[in-house]
Amino acid sequence: MNCTLYLTSGDVSFGQTEYPVDIGSAVNITCAVTNYPAWQNVRLISLDTNATIYSIRNSTSGVQTQPTSVHEVSIAYTDGGLAMTMHISSITCLDIGTLQCIISAGDQEKSSTTSVTLNEGT
Repeated sequence: MNCTLYLTSGDVSFGQTEYPVDIGSAVNITCAVTNYPAWQNVRLISLDTNATIYSIRNSTSGVQTQPTSVHEVSIAYTDGGLAMTMHISSITCLDIGTLQCIISAGDQEKSSTTSVTLNEGT
């Protein structure tokens, strides 16, 4: 019997490739995982600081979350995936940068990136 998990179908993506913001404004950034019923781990990280913002693990003992961010993160489960939304209520300079959403199953990973950028003139 082969129990290897493969990430050959489905998608991991952000709602936008770029989120232009103003300092002090609010924004919702969503990473969607679709058609991966066997996902094991989803992480949202900052590529600028290499810090994990949020991690969620799907195991036989249930779903475990690891919030490590000062921002609110909500999870909506779907058939075969999830949507992880980070709500930033007031953008600061520390929020500007590149984010990556990584899904893993076994030793395989797929990822998507997005940028939080300042609107020109801000």
